[in-house]
Amino acid sequence: MSENPYSAQLADMVVSNSSLTDAFTDEEAMPLIHWASQQGERIGQQITTDEEYENVSNVFAKWIRTVLAIISRRGEADAEWISKMIERLNEYASTLHTKTITSQELEILLQNTALDVQQFADLFLPMFEASSSENLIEQAREALGHFSDVLNDSLRDVSTVEPQEQDEQPPMLSDPPDNPLVSYDTPIEDSSSQNQDDESETTF
Repeated sequence: MSENPYSAQLADMVVSNSSLTDAFTDEEAMPLIHWASQQGERIGQQITTDEEYENVSNVFAKWIRTVLAIISRRGEADAEWISKMIERLNEYASTLHTKTITSQELEILLQNTALDVQQFADLFLPMFEASSSENLIEQAREALGHFSDVLNDSLRDVSTVEPQEQDEQPPMLSDPPDNPLVSYDTPIEDSSSQNQDDESETTF
């Protein structure tokens, strides 16, 4: 059985287009390109005519660019944008014979946008092939395992910090200190007699 030429052409579309991975480092781009070329080979196997190839190749290019855009912008894009991109991927699915992303899978993606490129890709890309939500949940747990360990270590470090001792308060004096501005040797004048003298000198 001869190899389907359309399969190789779709795969070559990915490999020969370096602009697809401009947003990634070389290390990040390699597994993404490998995955995308595999998808091209798989989808190309179902093409039988040149006319069909023209239509599929156009949609395939948009599909790959959308997938990579979601991965590259996962941390900065809001939930609304990611949801719209997923809707777009689902529209392409019928032409490419790929699996659509379910609402549950979308929710998993939205909850894990803090993952790095490789971890997010490991969670996202299998969704186009996974057949059960249990597999997806397990993948999410594995992807988040590292972050859970880091969080637990941080909490453990905080719990082992000894509380600082409070400074001792100075003891209260039993008697208030003498007021240096008051001399107790000075006799206290009788205010009542002073008032009487003042009143006697007042005339109307």
